[in-house]
Amino acid sequence: MQITLLQLEEKHAWNARRRELLKKLKEELDQFARCSTGYRAVVYGSYLTEKPEPGDMDLIIAYDRRMGAKNCRSGFGFPFLHKGDIQIKTEERMGCTTPLPSAADLVKGFNDFPTNAAKGIRIEPGTWTELVA
Repeated sequence: MQITLLQLEEKHAWNARRRELLKKLKEELDQFARCSTGYRAVVYGSYLTEKPEPGDMDLIIAYDRRMGAKNCRSGFGFPFLHKGDIQIKTEERMGCTTPLPSAADLVKGFNDFPTNAAKGIRIEPGTWTELVA
């Protein structure tokens, strides 16, 4: 399934907490847009459910880091703006000529990650959506 940010807002930002999380997601995505040549994002978890007050929003993002982009790196990791509210799992690439992985491949990679697999942490079919422009 695919959804735009506007559709995500219309469907899921129906109270103050959900609007706050969506605003923070937009700020994170703006940073990825500034600091990369492209990205693919998948939202999953309780934000996509009817839970009134999700604790956070879960995001998987694959991106091609822009060479020489200023203020886009902090130490060895991407400088996330809202670590407590937007939980981001990343797949960074630099200078790749191959396409970004599909949303389904990102979910599969998350599910197959050894720590997640060992703990039984999975994203089930139908519980995630790809954000599209």
